[in-house]
Amino acid sequence: MAMLLILLVAALLPLLARRLPVSYLAWTLPMYALAITSHDFTSLPRYLGALFPALIAAALSAGGAGRRSHWSRRAGAAAVDDAHRSGGLSGRLTGLGNTLRRWLDP
Repeated sequence: MAMLLILLVAALLPLLARRLPVSYLAWTLPMYALAITSHDFTSLPRYLGALFPALIAAALSAGGAGRRSHWSRRAGAAAVDDAHRSGGLSGRLTGLGNTLRRWLDP
C-alpha cells in the first residue's frame, strides 16, 4: 500500500509541475521527500495527504475542471454577488466578485 501511494504521488508530480504554479511544486517536493524518507511508513497516508497540490493535480487529471457546467459557475458567482449586496461579506470580496464576473461573462 505504501509503495502504491509513493508511486501515485510520483506520477502526479509532472502534471503538478505543468499545470500548477511553481510555488505549489516548491511546497510539494520537500514534503514528498520527507514523507518517503520517514522511518516508518505507518503515517505515510497522513504525510501525503498534506500534499494538497498533489490532490489538486489528481483532480485535474480526472478531468473534473472541464466538466463544470456553465450554470454551476453562474450560480457560484450569483451567490457571491448576493452575499456581497446583502452586506453579508465585507468590501474585500468586491475584487473577487468582479473577477468572477469577468471570468463568467463571455
